[in-house]
Amino acid sequence: MFILRLNSATMPLSSLSLLLTFISAMLYQIFDQTAIALLTAASLMLFIMLEWRETNNIGKFMVSIVLLVSAICYFYLELPAQVLLDSMSRAGFFVALFVGIGLLREATEVSQAIQRCGEYLVAQPPSRRYFTLAFGSHVFSIVLSIGTLSLLSGIVNKNNTLESSGGDREVWDTRQRRMSMAIMRGFNATIYWSPFSLALIVTSTSLEGGEASDFYGVGFICAMILLFWGWLLDYFSVSKVKQTNAESINSTERWPILLNLVALVAVVFVISLAVAELIDSSLLVGMLVSVPIVCAPWMMLCMPGPSLAKCYQQTMARLKLHAVEQFPTYRSEASMVGTAGALGVLLSAAVPKELMAELLISLHLSGLPLAIALVLTILVGGQLALVPLVTVSILASVLPAPELLGLRYEVLVLAFVGGWAFATQSSVFSGTTLVTARLFNRSAATVAYAWNGLFVLTGSALLCLMVAALHFIYAL
Repeated sequence: MFILRLNSATMPLSSLSLLLTFISAMLYQIFDQTAIALLTAASLMLFIMLEWRETNNIGKFMVSIVLLVSAICYFYLELPAQVLLDSMSRAGFFVALFVGIGLLREATEVSQAIQRCGEYLVAQPPSRRYFTLAFGSHVFSIVLSIGTLSLLSGIVNKNNTLESSGGDREVWDTRQRRMSMAIMRGFNATIYWSPFSLALIVTSTSLEGGEASDFYGVGFICAMILLFWGWLLDYFSVSKVKQTNAESINSTERWPILLNLVALVAVVFVISLAVAELIDSSLLVGMLVSVPIVCAPWMMLCMPGPSLAKCYQQTMARLKLHAVEQFPTYRSEASMVGTAGALGVLLSAAVPKELMAELLISLHLSGLPLAIALVLTILVGGQLALVPLVTVSILASVLPAPELLGLRYEVLVLAFVGGWAFATQSSVFSGTTLVTARLFNRSAATVAYAWNGLFVLTGSALLCLMVAALHFIYAL
């Protein structure tokens, strides 16, 4: 693991506390010691308190809810203190994953080769631009997460000018719509199967009956189907004349540049698998522990220093700057992600699962109808400003084991992550929509409804069909 020489004189205390949360959460996954769990809980609570003033209202609300539920569990339901500690350990783990994604994003931002990969994708001819951008942004998002939107949108805006469109504003507008939707949908599709997918992490850790790795294959296939569906809609939305007459964006890059991105993703996965095998844990834990192992050497390779020692110094300086400047800005996300993890543990321990199963069956909400109802509930909730993170955390935590509901684990996970995926790209309140709208200088309503509405409506129907098909396949 890389070492940073830090002290409170050069780094904010909140940054130090979040760094300690990240390190202790990793160590707890390896050694499973109560003392480390207590350190994780203490450092995370310190970070939340130090950044409370600047935390957004949703984050504050989530923290307040968790405190209330914790008090009810401990004082009224008389659940053991270990449940509270387990909830904080889960919260620390979720926050550590979020920090790890940020570190991976930092590592890719210093790489000129990764920037050039983005330029190559944007510069494709109109006839295949959507396809390459959608699948390219999908691969980017495995390591960059939502940072993919910023990276590729910047390249799009730089190259897609009115001048490059021959002064034709309709061509410029069509280019922007097609490329922005390709980037957003490609990013969004990682929700179904990426080990760093927050939706998959929250769902798999809250549901009983399986692990995230049980769903990776199914999730990948569903993601590819939806990416292909998005390409079909785009293909038929633009006339053949416009596709062939529009000029390509100039670029000197060629396809071998993409090998840099493929290599980074491959290295992350191979090291994660090796670490998971070494510590006898899941791929998700392996991904978390491997982040420092991947980031530091990759950044050193990208640094311009004349010697290895100089590259090391530059890398450590960059990582320290990232901790100083970026860690405090994680305040709202850490509060929301962390409390979602804690809430899952608390509700799972507090709600009697057998009684919940009986209640749902008496309401005729079991089997396939329940799975479809979950998709629609999450999707509609997103339109009403109910963050999928909260909705899924609560619903997945109170549900009993899938077999008690006449469902397979994979079917239930698909319903949750699929509903989450379409809620985030169709709601004017979601981070994905708001970021995309800001980056392309459009309103959230334009992005969510005018540009992406048809895909959301037809894609949601396709999702329900995939849920039904998977249910019947497992029933055979």
